[in-house]
Amino acid sequence: LQVISHRVAADVSAHSEKVVHITDRLATPTTQPEQVLSTINEIITANQAMQGQLADAQKRIAQQTRMIEQASLQARTDALTGLANRRALNEFLANCIGALGDGSVTGLLLMDIDHFKSFNDNFGHATGDAVLASFARSMATCCGESSYSARYGGEEFAVVLSGESIDDVVRQATEVRYFVSEQVISHEDLQLQITASGGLCVLLPDDTCTAAYERADKGLYQSKKAGRNRGFWLADNGWLPFPKRSGAAHTLIDLARTKDSDTP
Repeated sequence: LQVISHRVAADVSAHSEKVVHITDRLATPTTQPEQVLSTINEIITANQAMQGQLADAQKRIAQQTRMIEQASLQARTDALTGLANRRALNEFLANCIGALGDGSVTGLLLMDIDHFKSFNDNFGHATGDAVLASFARSMATCCGESSYSARYGGEEFAVVLSGESIDDVVRQATEVRYFVSEQVISHEDLQLQITASGGLCVLLPDDTCTAAYERADKGLYQSKKAGRNRGFWLADNGWLPFPKRSGAAHTLIDLARTKDSDTP
């Protein structure tokens, strides 16, 4: 972009000098009508050439801009799952912390695929990658645009949830963890049941990303300690299990519709 910018500046400067040189002829009292016409034609030709150069520069700038946008997106996207990566998650979480105070509640849900190592050990790393990708698709399906999903690292994933109250955020987190744990993955001739453990914490105004991760990770530890395939959230009086959930798994959009229909 700097090269294009310098070249455009040089072209414009050269064009300006050329136009000044041409128009100086018109200031001569002895200039004949045919000379005036010739000078005007030169100016028109020079302007047309300048317009072509500017159009070419605009085209190249647009191409470079698209390349920069693609590179920026790739730098913030996990290649295997297509979700946001840790860098993008950190930026989003930091922005959420900075925006706290509007009356809504924001929570961080960390999830870990239960016994993931066994998929790699028993079926190979290709199957393990398929499990990660399928898990990510389940998250994307459940969350939609209602929340921010990311791959935290390895077999750990994160979801940033926003709601009207703590109970609302807990309800969403419960649904997300339950949804991904009810999916069956078809890979080659295998039918694999995936479950996930979760830990949820609410973001605080004086939080840092590291502090939020640590609190949510403690909830994840509580879930594994209690037997996996469950979730815990941090309340004022300590860690509490996610509400029990059974039956069909719903997306967050379905959850919102259910919530609205419950209103008298």
